[in-house]
Amino acid sequence: MITNQLLYQLSYAGLSRIGQWRNIRPGDGLKHELCFCMSEMTATSLEPTKLNAGDLEIKSILLLDDDVTLLETLKALIEDRNYVVTTAVNGVAGLREVMAMDFDVIICDMMMPTMPGDMFYLAVQKVKPHLCSRFLFVTGQSGDPRVLNFLGHADGLAVFKPVPSDELLQMISLVLKRNEAVAEQP
Repeated sequence: MITNQLLYQLSYAGLSRIGQWRNIRPGDGLKHELCFCMSEMTATSLEPTKLNAGDLEIKSILLLDDDVTLLETLKALIEDRNYVVTTAVNGVAGLREVMAMDFDVIICDMMMPTMPGDMFYLAVQKVKPHLCSRFLFVTGQSGDPRVLNFLGHADGLAVFKPVPSDELLQMISLVLKRNEAVAEQP
């Protein structure tokens, strides 16, 4: 856990940016290593920066879509914003991931083979209902009454394809803020 004291020391030492997580597989276990990127500092920038532990908290996102090209493109976009992204090509694979970990955001396509987005949501609702408010549904079916009816009753947010990248990133932030507000409620 990174404490405020450690953040203060890192800031004072000249750490200006924290990089990405790297997975290292040294044989039998998976280990994470946080890569630090140092930068030159001028005499005027030697003042310590006050940071909160929450400022460096890395959020995890589960991304489900059967279009592998779109999936990899969105993964690269989101990872570029320092999120850890896990991908799944259908609801069955996504459910396996949800059983292994609680994600901060679940971005879910509605139309997927094997288990579509609405069925995936209902499965998650049964096994981990606290994750339902973390859903961001992405669909190209804006005129489908069945999809619209489901989205009207689901606890998640929704956007319609094609989604501009800045809008997707804003929606991810909105889901995170929404869940922080829920967590702060007594």
